[in-house]
Amino acid sequence: MALSAGPGLFFCFAALVLLVFATVSAPIWNSISFLNADIGGREIHFGVFGYTGSARHLGYPINQLDTRSGLFNSTVVHNLTYVLILHPIAAALAFIAVVFGLCGAASHRVGTIIMSVAAALATIVTLVVWVIDMVLFGITRNKLRHQGYGAQYGNANWLVLGALIALLIGTCTSFFGIFGSYRNKRANSLPVATPNPAHQAASNLIGAPKALQERTSPGEHCRHNSTELTDGAKVILDCNDLTNRSSGVVEEEMDSFEKNQTEAQRVQRLERDMLRDSDTLRPSCDDMAREGRDVSDNTSSIRSETFEEDMVIRKTLEDLQTIGDQLMNALAVGIHNLHDCQLKLEAIVKKSQDDEIEKHLYGLHLVLIGVIPGIWLVNDDHSWRGNLRWFIAELEIWDFKASSLHRGAFYAPLVPPTAP
Repeated sequence: MALSAGPGLFFCFAALVLLVFATVSAPIWNSISFLNADIGGREIHFGVFGYTGSARHLGYPINQLDTRSGLFNSTVVHNLTYVLILHPIAAALAFIAVVFGLCGAASHRVGTIIMSVAAALATIVTLVVWVIDMVLFGITRNKLRHQGYGAQYGNANWLVLGALIALLIGTCTSFFGIFGSYRNKRANSLPVATPNPAHQAASNLIGAPKALQERTSPGEHCRHNSTELTDGAKVILDCNDLTNRSSGVVEEEMDSFEKNQTEAQRVQRLERDMLRDSDTLRPSCDDMAREGRDVSDNTSSIRSETFEEDMVIRKTLEDLQTIGDQLMNALAVGIHNLHDCQLKLEAIVKKSQDDEIEKHLYGLHLVLIGVIPGIWLVNDDHSWRGNLRWFIAELEIWDFKASSLHRGAFYAPLVPPTAP
């Protein structure tokens, strides 16, 4: 048992008992109370969970005892009764300190450390709750005395104060007990090595003959020699037994070594096979990579050639379009000029009365009306069928005109074709 944790354990246990007594005060145990009052001939004891004759619950209204108006008109006093729950909390912390103090007393330094921490927390909580007890029940006592009632502090206040002092001392002693001596029980419980009888007999066999020869007579020396020989035989037997056992162990180790060596050789063969397979597969992988690069290069070249061909075709089409535009412009100018010539010929025909001139003009007009539809065939606004029908109609008209010239018929002017 570690004596270093003893003082702290004792004071924490004493504080635990005092806090438990203060917690079970009135109305659970009317002999312990924080305030005793005589109201209307009735003796009232105030505790943690109520007062004499009230239900046991946390937080209780003191103004229900008021027999005069204006005694407890503030909610502060009522709210402070809820804080009395710190009494059982402080008792629980003291109990934890006691439990770990027992572990520290059983030669465990960690238990003493936790006991000191729990005792420190219990000391802080107990200090807070003792101050609240004095304030709460001091206010209540003064109000009751001001109204003419008898009131005085109970014994629970001094129990809490004693617990506070005990916890303060227990915290200090447990803290200093951390640095005490804690012996390990396992070191004391180790078995004492006993000498081997075979080794002791062998040592006796080696060192005993000279001493026996110096101190004994020849008869005694013979008896001692027989005894020594007997012990020596036993030692030899023990040595043979040990040799057989060691040889068996060596054989087992050799078998396991051979098994391990066989397994290592098998693993090495597998590694060589894997390396051989990888060397076999590497050329095929290289060929596939080379073929992939060739395909990529061919694709790139085809793309470039296709692009160049597309550019050539596009440029050719642009040139053809330019040439076509120029031809269309030239044809449009030619058509306009031919139309002007036609109009002029028609004017000359109207004024002329000579048959020969009329014939020549008729032949020239046939040429014009043959050229004009041929030119109109390339125009986008007229189809070749409509121009052909117009040309046949013009031939019929001019044939009628030519037959009528000799009869003096009126010459009809030539009209340009219209869109069919």
